Amino acid sequence: MVESIETVRAQEGQNPSPETAAPDGAAPPENPSPDNPPAPPAGNPDALLKAFGTAAKTAATAALRMGELALDYISARMLLSDACQRDACVKSLVSAWQDHADEVVTTTRVQQLIRSAAAWRIFNAGTSLKPGKIALRVIREFSPLLERDGAQRAETWRIVPTLAERAIALWSEATSKGLNGEEVSAAVAKLTADYKAELAAQASAAAQSPNATPADKEAATKARADATKAADSATKKGKRAKKDKDETPATGKDGTQAPKENAPCRGENLLTTLAQTARQGTGKDFAALLAQAALATSDPLATVFDLACALAAESKTPDDVLRAFVDGAKSSGNLSKPAVRAADAALVLLAKKETAAA
Repeated sequence: MVESIETVRAQEGQNPSPETAAPDGAAPPENPSPDNPPAPPAGNPDALLKAFGTAAKTAATAALRMGELALDYISARMLLSDACQRDACVKSLVSAWQDHADEVVTTTRVQQLIRSAAAWRIFNAGTSLKPGKIALRVIREFSPLLERDGAQRAETWRIVPTLAERAIALWSEATSKGLNGEEVSAAVAKLTADYKAELAAQASAAAQSPNATPADKEAATKARADATKAADSATKKGKRAKKDKDETPATGKDGTQAPKENAPCRGENLLTTLAQTARQGTGKDFAALLAQAALATSDPLATVFDLACALAAESKTPDDVLRAFVDGAKSSGNLSKPAVRAADAALVLLAKKETAAA
């Protein structure tokens, strides 16, 4: 053992370090310094891009498989005992995913994964496409058309009955024409808007009947508001889909996409816009832009969580950050009554702590 150690030490002494290695004819250092950057990887850029796309497809397929496993896990565990609750199953999935994730995993994210897997199983039952054939984004955009049967112990999902025929037709069109995520998002939003417009018309007719009750009139008002909101959402998504299609670069004969000249970097544009708004706009303008950016991410709640952590970590008065978050959420007017009561209680406790500290 001693001889082995001494041998290794002797060999290490014969290997020059990056600082002592001869510059002429010497191999590049194993740990490149800023003065000796690593050489660019060899390979055809188009081939590397194709390989990257293949890896992305594999990752998306794996995510879909995770969703299917989550579906099966909930069913298996719920059927073992009547005492088992679905929320507990979801929390177990969050914990299992968090062990290997590079960002915060929330219950909302797990719920969406499950919902997307359910959409894949239900809609693909009639098309029998292989995993990876349809983009995960496209599958996810169909998930709002599903509803879960809470009366069943097993994880049971179905297409909303009144939308089933139109939803299946849209899936067939999307998969046969190869619609992208933005186009499917716009199509699903329009389908939903049309449906809510029909409900609003029915509710309005009921409210105008001679035997209409105050509840009928209230329902008609709510239905009109829902229809208006859905129509606005469909219009915005339709414009975004058209813009995305116009900005998509043409595909050449070799299958590669030629980027447009001077194509803007959306990340740099967003940072530039945020910086300009921070300098020139009001605090509310900046907050509104930041909120839009957060809500546009794949997991808005995780983004808000990370933002809250960052603000509290950087602030010299983290309690004030918490108070601002709670007070701002309450002042939005969109919280439920229980949430408003919880916010009031939190603000009272923070005020007491501040008084005690003084």
